Amino acid sequence: MQAETKRRSKKLWVASIAALVAANAFDAYSSRGRYEANPLLRGPQGHFSTGRGLLLKSGTAAGTILTQALLAKAAPERNLYTASAAINLVSAGALAGIAARNLRVGKATPAP
Repeated sequence: MQAETKRRSKKLWVASIAALVAANAFDAYSSRGRYEANPLLRGPQGHFSTGRGLLLKSGTAAGTILTQALLAKAAPERNLYTASAAINLVSAGALAGIAARNLRVGKATPAP
């Protein structure tokens, strides 16, 4: 029974990775052409830098997923997949909320 629980938890974790990646992509899409508050994602004109944004967002997501996979492998007796899935799903929800807000905010207009 424990093996079945771990298998289900791992499937949930994989699904949560898909949700996290999709939410990151949605957030990046919704930020294009808008002013960016985060200086790490901002270009020289103050707008979201698509290249820098995608690089940082994908790097952060990859680092999170890799860390989770390494921790799960290092402690196979503990089922860390459920906790990792919860972290990913909460993060995906937050990013989706930010993306939805971005879509309600108007795009920046060029200065006259």
